[in-house]
Amino acid sequence: YLMCQLTYAYAIAREGQLDQALAILENIYTSRSRLFGPENAMVLMAQVALADVQRKLGSLEPAESNLSRAYEARVRVWGITQLSSIDTVIHLIIVCREAGKPDLAQEYADFLSCPGILEPFFERFCQVCHLRALLLIDAGKQEQGGAILSSVIDLSLQKGRESNNRSLLWARLTLATILRQGGKDDEASELFEDLVTTSSRDDSDSVNSLDGEPQPPRELEIAEKALRLVRERKERQAELLLDENRLKWKRVRDFWILTGGPAADTGWMGGP
Repeated sequence: YLMCQLTYAYAIAREGQLDQALAILENIYTSRSRLFGPENAMVLMAQVALADVQRKLGSLEPAESNLSRAYEARVRVWGITQLSSIDTVIHLIIVCREAGKPDLAQEYADFLSCPGILEPFFERFCQVCHLRALLLIDAGKQEQGGAILSSVIDLSLQKGRESNNRSLLWARLTLATILRQGGKDDEASELFEDLVTTSSRDDSDSVNSLDGEPQPPRELEIAEKALRLVRERKERQAELLLDENRLKWKRVRDFWILTGGPAADTGWMGGP
């Protein structure tokens, strides 16, 4: 029952029902820790999810406190290379950055960037690269931040289309924003190639009729607008925009949400 409640809280928090999610997670955390102690696996999952909701509600101090305690327990029990430990550190980078503690956020980011930690987890690697870039952008180093984002996007292209992922989509939006601020509109638009394709009546996975050729600027513009709507949790509006223009997402799997302990939501955080 509590596991179902935990999963339900994840879902409604993603939709923006934060107060309801907060109440559910507080109940799970309190009741489970009373019975099994603060290092129980479900307690730690609820604690990290609770901290994520607290951050989204602007309660940064309790969010950081919960994450710090969960981080200490997970690293001590399972080590840093365990996926739930990595997720906790990514959450900590986000909350420290938003709490105005860039040096501490950078320490956590540098820690995760040590060899052997993120190599098996490409999407987490994308998240950390995005956060490292944001820390540079926050410090007024847009060019250096943009270089990190360009590098991870290029790495994904080298790995192949299957390596594209939800976290990388948010990195594309950040890079597009700073490129446009620098007057590089064409470069920004190119970031949204291969995300949408023409729709067909049978809704099959048909390829774009212009495959192999550059996509029309109008399609790239729509792809960017739709993607920004998804990041704002307006999925239905994004689908309507694509449908009106006879387009669809080329690979729905690009938007799949990571499993984890729980995974960090890098789509919902401050940025340029």
